Amino acid sequence: MSPSASNANNKHYRYYVSQSIKNPVDYERGEITKISAGEIEKFVIETTKEFLQDKEQIQKIVSEYKISKQNKLIYTAQNIQDYSEPKLIRAIINKIVISKNLIEITYNEASIRKF
Repeated sequence: MSPSASNANNKHYRYYVSQSIKNPVDYERGEITKISAGEIEKFVIETTKEFLQDKEQIQKIVSEYKISKQNKLIYTAQNIQDYSEPKLIRAIINKIVISKNLIEITYNEASIRKF
């Protein structure tokens, strides 16, 4: 999906549009073609915060490191100042798939290991 916006009745609306709408030749049309930007962004930020604050999840990603390094990475992930920081979100999220009944977020584990 790609960000888009429109104006109507002196209001600005932000939303995401499926690639299949923008380029139907290259992308198969999915169940959802547009979604409100604010709603999806809020969900992604909250879910990412929960994920990064989950010690067990982060420990799985960094399990090959020494315990001291694991603890440092877990501490860093749990104490991020602003989980809504666009650079953070772009760096650690690999893909978001939105379907009718599910939002699936795939994280970039290599980026998380670099904290």
